[in-house]
Amino acid sequence: MTANPSTAIIGAGPGGLTLARILHMRGLDATVFDRDSHALCRPQGGSLDMHEQTGRRALRLAGLDSAFNELARYGDQGSKAYAPDGTLLYAEANLDGDRPEIDRTQLRQLLLHSLPDSALRWGERVERVEPQTDDRHAVISNGKLAGTFDLVVGADGAWSNVRPTLSDAVPVYENVTVVELGIDRIDERFPELASIVGNGKFFAKGSGRAMGAQRSSNSHIRVYAFLRAEQPLSVDTADSRPFIERLLKEFSDFSPELLRFFEVANLLAARPLHALPVGHRWANHPGLTLIGDAAHLMSPFGGEGANGAMADAADLGVAITSGRDWRQAIEAFETIMFDRAEKAARIAAQGLQGIVAEKQNGRSESYQSLRKKAMNGSLIGTQRITLPDFFARRVAECTRDTALQQQLAAVVRFDISGEAGGSWIVDFRKGSAGVRRGDDVVDHVVSMGDEDFLALIDGRFSPQSAFLSGKLKFQGPLSFATKLSGFLERLKV
Repeated sequence: MTANPSTAIIGAGPGGLTLARILHMRGLDATVFDRDSHALCRPQGGSLDMHEQTGRRALRLAGLDSAFNELARYGDQGSKAYAPDGTLLYAEANLDGDRPEIDRTQLRQLLLHSLPDSALRWGERVERVEPQTDDRHAVISNGKLAGTFDLVVGADGAWSNVRPTLSDAVPVYENVTVVELGIDRIDERFPELASIVGNGKFFAKGSGRAMGAQRSSNSHIRVYAFLRAEQPLSVDTADSRPFIERLLKEFSDFSPELLRFFEVANLLAARPLHALPVGHRWANHPGLTLIGDAAHLMSPFGGEGANGAMADAADLGVAITSGRDWRQAIEAFETIMFDRAEKAARIAAQGLQGIVAEKQNGRSESYQSLRKKAMNGSLIGTQRITLPDFFARRVAECTRDTALQQQLAAVVRFDISGEAGGSWIVDFRKGSAGVRRGDDVVDHVVSMGDEDFLALIDGRFSPQSAFLSGKLKFQGPLSFATKLSGFLERLKV
């Protein structure tokens, strides 16, 4: 067994390139195969936010954090929510957020420029991987042998051609198609629409459909329409008007200001959403593994697409170069990845169903009105209760649940800002479980505005979406935050 395995990485997306960079930095050369004829032959999509403990950590391990910061847009972390009639429900500038944005094309170029040209093999349509008698694997590309390697990593996305060697699982259509559109120079051409988006993104949710828009660099906006459809939708970008008319009809009950985004945008693509089964995993196969969408494809509402792939790459790169038996290290890595991906996939599945729910909850109150109700001891859900009472009753009741005590076994401080807020110490430890007011120094801290906390427990968004949008901030190990999300779901009334 070689100490430094010859390595093929199939796919030059964020995960594959991050893995190649980390291995290169640690003295292990890898060859990246990609079907594209060159790096810029097709659009890479809009903007994405880099999460501190996944994408950002991977970039630090890759030695690219400083280069990333030169491109990152820290000022585009804002978020807004609108009702279909155009009423602003929520707005946050989030100028001090820790999830800066970067264009997908910029991220890919950043990673590509960190690798020697010899590491990339463009125009390689990898068709399959064939196990060899010496435990190595042959990569078959463009109908012929492209090379034989000790280790092959499938980072080739949703329709991976590496996956069938490990698993019979195939992605399933989730009855939702995302239509993607673009608007160039929005600040100059359509300042009224630019103000609706603000510095970041907005979202508007109707019955069975939703729309949103997000800033990219250079005053470009990506517009998204989420539609329920029993069969995947397709579009003809050369003759886009018929499909634009369909969008205007589908969203006819949305305000004219929101519909204007569809009227002026260029139709780019329709992307049917597919997912692998939640909890997808395979028996360890020495010399072969998967990362990113090839391993755990899920809807974008988990917020872990590129970030999850880069987290996989970081963990796998560190494992391979740890100095231990690299085959055993990969098996240990897969166990970690499986658990992380399963949790994210469950959240993504729930988020998707919520975003295109056929029926709304019928509550059209603004977050401002929710705040006033909390201050006045009015309704939270269907209960007349203040936030102090909510912590003293509902939260305290949850801390006495023995299953939660075993799962969490920690002390968490909830810092709820705003006129209706305060600080509460929530103790999940057996023997001392309970809730009290206080600002003790603890290992785990949840911070939210009072309007956001009320919206969370009122069922207007999930803990995961609150975390991903910056409405919920958490201090402490990310693994504990994942456990805590289940508790927050139980608080909904």
